[in-house]
Amino acid sequence: MALRALVDSVDGLHESVVEHYSKGDDGKYRLDVTEVAGLALEDISGLRTGLEKERQKSRDLETKLTSFKDIDPKNVQDLEAKVKEMNNWTPDDKVQSKIEASVAEVVKQHETKLENMTKRETSLLSALNKELVASKVVKAITDHKGSVELLESIVSQNVRMRENADGSFSTEIVKADGTQRLNSKGDALGMSDFVKELKNDKNYARAFDGSDTSGGGAEKTTGLTDLPGNNKDLSIEKMNPVQGLDFARKEMKRTGS
Repeated sequence: MALRALVDSVDGLHESVVEHYSKGDDGKYRLDVTEVAGLALEDISGLRTGLEKERQKSRDLETKLTSFKDIDPKNVQDLEAKVKEMNNWTPDDKVQSKIEASVAEVVKQHETKLENMTKRETSLLSALNKELVASKVVKAITDHKGSVELLESIVSQNVRMRENADGSFSTEIVKADGTQRLNSKGDALGMSDFVKELKNDKNYARAFDGSDTSGGGAEKTTGLTDLPGNNKDLSIEKMNPVQGLDFARKEMKRTGS
C-alpha cells in the first residue's frame, strides 16, 4: 500500500512506517522524502493558490487591454508628456492655448475661403475682360464700317482692360511693350481713334468698306507687295485675313466678277 504524504495521526501505523513521518507545526505528520534529481515532496498548495491568483490577474488585465488595442503606444506617451506639461500650466496658460488653437482654426478657414474667392475673382475678371474688350472692339470697328471678322483679333491684341480708381473698368490701347498709347495731344488714345488709324493704314484699309477708289484717277491700292514681309509670290494659305480680302477683291475686279 502506498504511503500517504500527510496524515493527521500516526496511530495505527506500523512502527516501521511511523519512523518515516515528522510532525509539523500544525500538528500533522508529513512523510519524509529525500530529494532526488529535483524531485521532492513539497507542500504546493500555496503555489497553486498564488498561480491561480496570477492567472486571474492576467485574465483581468487582458480584458482591460482589449479596449485599448487600437491605440498607438507612441501616441499615449506623447499625450502623457503633454498632460505632464499641462499640469504645470497656470490657468492663463491653458486659456492662451485654447485661444491659439481657436485662432489657428479660424485663420485656416479664412485662408481657404480667401483662396476660393481669389480663384473666383480671377475667373470673373477674365470673363469681364473678354466681354468688355470684345464689345468695345466690335463697336469701334462697326462704327468705322470695318470687317469685324478680319479686324477683331488685330485690334484686340492692342487692347487691355483697366480698373479705374472708383472700381469701374474701362479699356485702353497699349503698345507692344505694354505701356499705354497716347495721341498727339498727350491724352490716352481712344479705341475709335486706334481703329481710324488702321483704316488710314494702307496695310489694313482694304478691311473697311469704301476704301477703294475708282475712276477719275489712279486707283488707290495697297497691293500684296505693300504689306510688311510679303511679296508677289505669297501663297493664299500664308495670307492673313486682310491680305486675303485684298487678294479676293483684286481677283474679282480682274475677272469682272
